[in-house]
Amino acid sequence: NLLRCLLLALAVAGTASWQAALLGDARIGPVLLAVAAGVALDGLVSIGLVRLQREFRFDRFATYQVATRLLNFGATLALAVLWQSYWAIILGTLAAKLLALPLGYA
Repeated sequence: NLLRCLLLALAVAGTASWQAALLGDARIGPVLLAVAAGVALDGLVSIGLVRLQREFRFDRFATYQVATRLLNFGATLALAVLWQSYWAIILGTLAAKLLALPLGYA
């Protein structure tokens, strides 16, 4: 999973400037680089979450999902209030992924 996510992240990051030029908007390049970072972070998610699903322990898995959604909402909302920019959505999602990583291993 880690290798797959890293390869996908490299593909997105490697084509970010090309995609921005193709669409005619320079703002897309940095956004795609942030998306690539998020894809790379997805590769670090604990495999224990799959085990919870396989063992039908949906209570703990649901708790994890609700906690990550709340982290995403809180981080994005805080950044939106501070910056009032579309970057709040992008960086809020990245911050939530970073904050959720330890929860998956716990």
